[in-house]
Amino acid sequence: MNAVEPAGGGWVAYGLAFLIPFLICLVLARRGHARTAWWLPGGIFVMTLMFVAAGVWLSGEMQTGFGAARSLGLLALPGIVGGVAGILLGRRGA
Repeated sequence: MNAVEPAGGGWVAYGLAFLIPFLICLVLARRGHARTAWWLPGGIFVMTLMFVAAGVWLSGEMQTGFGAARSLGLLALPGIVGGVAGILLGRRGA
């Protein structure tokens, strides 16, 4: 999968990475567990930051670290956006 132009399978993977957190957070927020639902995109974000930090620390050169950070960010972004969208769309009016 190329980060610039993903092939057909790449778009399916990005779609699933968005859809699964979206549905989980949507259902949780609809049932009144919006605070709990925030743990999913928040956890994905924190774990991504930890892996980026480890990649930069272990790489030894900045170019490799930046490449790892970009790749991990592209992989995590659909899940984070999907989770947040699910929470925001799943909230019920008071």
